[in-house]
Amino acid sequence: MGHIYKRNGKWSYRVATGKSPEGKRTSKTFSGFSSQRKAMLHMAKTEVAIADGTFFTQQIKFSEVVERWQRNNELRIRKSTRDKYNTNLKVHIIPWFGDKSISEIKPVDIEDYYYYKIFQSEKTLSPNTVRDQHKMLKVIFKEAMKLKIIDSNPLDIVSPPRASKPRVNYWDELESKVFLELAKTERLYPVFLIALTTGMRKAEILGLRWRDIDIKGKTISVRQTLNRAGEVEEAKSNSSYRSINISDKVIDELLAWKQRQDKERDNYDEEYREPDLVVTSMKGTPYSDSNVNRVWFRLLEKSGLPKIRFHDLRHTHATLLLKEGVHPKIVSERLGHSKISVTLDIYSHIIKGIQEVAARAIDDLLF
Repeated sequence: MGHIYKRNGKWSYRVATGKSPEGKRTSKTFSGFSSQRKAMLHMAKTEVAIADGTFFTQQIKFSEVVERWQRNNELRIRKSTRDKYNTNLKVHIIPWFGDKSISEIKPVDIEDYYYYKIFQSEKTLSPNTVRDQHKMLKVIFKEAMKLKIIDSNPLDIVSPPRASKPRVNYWDELESKVFLELAKTERLYPVFLIALTTGMRKAEILGLRWRDIDIKGKTISVRQTLNRAGEVEEAKSNSSYRSINISDKVIDELLAWKQRQDKERDNYDEEYREPDLVVTSMKGTPYSDSNVNRVWFRLLEKSGLPKIRFHDLRHTHATLLLKEGVHPKIVSERLGHSKISVTLDIYSHIIKGIQEVAARAIDDLLF
C-alpha cells in the first residue's frame, strides 16, 4: 500500500515498486497533485500497473523510444530523409517531449505542441513543417505500440494542421534570359541552365551523370541525387524517376561543357576524380549544395533581378511552360510530381489565367 502526504501545498505519494537486481527494495515518489483525491486515483493506477507488470514499461521515456526508432531506420530510410528527421527531433521535438514518459503523452499534449510551434514559438514553424512532424510522431508512437509500451496511438485522434500552399515566386521570360546570360560567366552555369530548362531539383542536378543524358534521344533521365553530405542516393520516389526532353540548344550547351570537362580531365590526369557527374570542379570532384548557394546569391545580387530562391527556378520553369499553353500533365511529369493534382494546386494562379485566355479564344472562334 502506498503512502500519501502533503508537502508545500501539493499532494504526493510513494509506492513500493519491487526489488532491484541486487535484491534491495525499491520505491518511487510521485508529486505535484492539486488534491488528495487526484493523488489517490493516480496511486491506485500505479499500484495496478505494478501488480500486472506494466509499470516499468510505462516509465520509458519518449526519447528512449526515439533512439530505438532511429536505430531501426538506419537502413530503411534515405540518409537525407534521416537527416531531416533528426534535425526536427533534435531542435524541436525532443526538447518538448524527450523527458516525458511516452505512455503519459496524451492527444492534448500533441495539440498544445502544434499550437505553440505555429503561433507562439520565438521562431514559429509553418503548418507544412508541423504536418511533416505529425507524420513522424505517428510512426514513433506506432513503434511504442509495437513494443507494447502503449495500447493506443494518440496521433490517431489528433488532426495535423491544415496544409498551407507553398510560396511560389518566379521570373518571367525576360528575367530568366537576363539571368542565364549573366550565369554564363560562372563555372556553375550548367546548374542554372538545367534548372531553368528542365525544372529539376538542385540535388537531382548535382547527382546527374553523363550516362543519364541521351544526346540522340534529347532526354535527361533522373535516377539519383547528391545529398548535402556529398553522397549519391537513389531518387526519392517512383515519380522522381523520370525522363525529361531537352532542346537542341540545351544539348549544344551541355556538349560544350563536356568538351571543357574532358580537357580538364586530361590536364589533371591521375589527380582527376572520375565520378561521371555532369557538374564537377576542375579536378572532377562534386559540387556541394553550399557551393551552388554561394554562386547563386552572388549572381542574384549582381543581376538586380527580383529576389527568389534557387528552388523558384523550378517554379519558373513550370510557370513559363503553363503560360505557353503546355498541358499541366506534361509539366507535372517534367517536375516529377506524384499526381497532376499537386501541379494544379501549386500553380492554380497560373491555371486561372490560362482559363481566361481559353474563354477569350472560344469567344473569338464562335462569335
